[in-house]
Amino acid sequence: VIHGDLTGSNVLIHADGTACLADFGLSLLYSEDVGVTQASWTSLLHGNIRWLAPELLEPSGNDMPVRPSKHSDVYSFGGIMLLVCLEASSQPP
Repeated sequence: VIHGDLTGSNVLIHADGTACLADFGLSLLYSEDVGVTQASWTSLLHGNIRWLAPELLEPSGNDMPVRPSKHSDVYSFGGIMLLVCLEASSQPP
């Protein structure tokens, strides 16, 4: 599953500390048989710009929309982890 819209507000934390992802409205499901290039992606919405990988902001060069990928999800996750680290370091011990 490619989430396509990983943001800080889409990561929910349960009381026991378990993280859970929410809002799969822009997600893609692909497998070995159906690669990400063949997966359906018709949305003109690309998610929250603050969390998007730079390649998703560039025009594709053809009529096909730029699709999120596992790489763009990792980029977004890195932004979330940076925010977590900054928040943790600003808290007094």
